[in-house]
Amino acid sequence: MPGDWNTQRESLYYYEGLIWYQRDFDYKPQEHHRTFFHIGAANYKAILWVNGSQVCQHEGGFTPFDCEVTKLLHAGKNFA
Repeated sequence: MPGDWNTQRESLYYYEGLIWYQRDFDYKPQEHHRTFFHIGAANYKAILWVNGSQVCQHEGGFTPFDCEVTKLLHAGKNFA
């Protein structure tokens, strides 16, 4: 579901407020590797949650950021 959310539905064209993206995904840990979520752009404030834990926050206009999630992921199904 990446992309600008305002043009996904006509009812969101002029919406200003919170929006929640969520995704289930499978993960296979690799020994001696760290894992990061890369968010390509967010405006204005973004909070990343993984498996029910807040990972990081970011403020900035349409700027990318990364959050390390290594310790929060487990083998199999995960949720962000």
